[in-house]
Order: sequence, then C-alpha cells, then structure tokens
Amino acid sequence: MAAKKPPARKKKKGRRLRRSRAFIMVILAGIGAVFILPTILLTAVGMAPTAITWVAEKTDKRYAAVTVGAMNAAGVLPVLIFLWRQGHTFAVAVDLMLEPLAWLSILGGTAIGLACFKIIPRLILKYMEVRSRVRIGTLNNRQKLLVEEWGAEVAGEDEDGVPLWRPYGEEGDEGLPGDDWEPGIAPKAGQKPSAQKQGSAA
Repeated sequence: MAAKKPPARKKKKGRRLRRSRAFIMVILAGIGAVFILPTILLTAVGMAPTAITWVAEKTDKRYAAVTVGAMNAAGVLPVLIFLWRQGHTFAVAVDLMLEPLAWLSILGGTAIGLACFKIIPRLILKYMEVRSRVRIGTLNNRQKLLVEEWGAEVAGEDEDGVPLWRPYGEEGDEGLPGDDWEPGIAPKAGQKPSAQKQGSAA
C-alpha cells in the first residue's frame, strides 16, 4: 500500500513555524546590531584590507584572502578590546579610526599576512628541495656501497657500465632483463623480447 501523505494543514503549520522563527531571528539580530554597532563599524573599517584582497584575488580557493584575513583580524582585535574597555561608544570608535597606532596594528597584521602568503610557500619549497637533494645523495652513497659489495649488476649495469636493459623504442614501453632477452641489445619498436629472440634464432 502507498504511504499516506501528511495533511496539508501540518505542512502549512510547519512553514508558518519556520517563517516565525526566521522573523524572530532577524528582529533579535537587528536589536543586537544596535547595541554592538560601534563594534560592527570598527570591524568593517578595520577588515577593509581583507575585503580588498578577496576582490582582487582571482583564484577559487582564495588562499591570499584567508591568510591576510586571519592576520588582519588579529590586528583588529586589540583595537576592539580597547574600544570595549573605553565605553563602547560611537565617539570612541571614531577616535580609534583616526588613531595612527590603531592603524599600525591593523595594517601591521595585514602586512604580516601578506608576508606569510608570499614567503612561507617559497621557504617550504626550498626546504623540500634541499631535503630531496640530501636524500638523493644518501641513496647514491648506499648504491655505491652495494656496488662495491655485490658488483655493478646491482645498479643495473655490467662491468663496462653498459645498462642491462634498454627501452624498446616507444615511450613508456621498457624491456626488463629476463631469460628471453639478451642484455645490451635493444629490441626494435613494438617488438617483444620473445619475438626478438625467435627472429635472431631463425
């Protein structure tokens, strides 16, 4: 049997309840905005560098805006704390917006965010590059020790330095040494080792 559909009255009641809750939230937000309007005003002005970075950045991830925004907010926070301690009024907010030390904190945080975005990725790449070089040197030293102990075959070469395997001729198609392939001889393009051996035998 098909499931019974809920009555239309219950749907209407649910919609009215959601609308009433949204209306109450808007009213409470408006009332709260009246009391914290100096904070909102100072925050909006102080976070202007973040807004400019967000608009200027064209990437989807907005890495620069996120980095600058975090440090910009850190610079705005001491100014907001000073506002809250001085009475939280429009007069104090306007005075802080005209205070050079306040802008030194705000723009200083913004500059640190830009520096982090520009410099830290390069430092990480440089560190990874140096680490890779050290790793390659370590592996080369280990390879030399293995060659001295077990012979040049460990490195994929014979005693004369000739590779024990060569590519077939096509990119990505490589021949590995095995029972059906003679070392030091490169098969033709598209030719399998077994076919080469059969052709040479014939």
